[in-house]
Amino acid sequence: MRSVLITLVLVALIPINIFCQTPEYEKKIEEFLIVSGTMETVESSISLIIDDYKNAISDVPESFWEDIVKNKKDDFKKNFVKNLVPVYYKYLKIEEIDYVIKFYKSEIGKKYAGLTNTLMEEGAKAGESWGQYISEQISSELEKSGYWKRGLWPSFLLKFRIENNRKSWHWI
Repeated sequence: MRSVLITLVLVALIPINIFCQTPEYEKKIEEFLIVSGTMETVESSISLIIDDYKNAISDVPESFWEDIVKNKKDDFKKNFVKNLVPVYYKYLKIEEIDYVIKFYKSEIGKKYAGLTNTLMEEGAKAGESWGQYISEQISSELEKSGYWKRGLWPSFLLKFRIENNRKSWHWI
């Protein structure tokens, strides 16, 4: 009897939102992914993954890859949405998703959606540059304080860089 009671209590503690994810919510997430431009990125990713397979297994006829795209692409996209629904559901109500969709349907939202990938790429470069700046400042202060001499630092500060399309190693 005690184990039955414990089981009932544990089942009652399972978050209710697991059971509340509706087809309507899933459709809203799909709409959000479309208007935000995310689905375009998903489609590009699918193409890149297929291209990687094509390059790795060159003796497969093109018709096979065309069939994969024709027969599986929609399934891949639906699976992507299904995987994201619980993540969004954890943090956003359907009404909040509606507001986000409304934003992305506005002129500024459309502009932002069109710039998202560019902003992410350029932002990543800016972040890398910022990280390098911080590293240089800390290294300089360590050197001034006598705690470090350049070239003698542990290997975790050995950075891999790609410069001028060449791979090169640099000590900070």
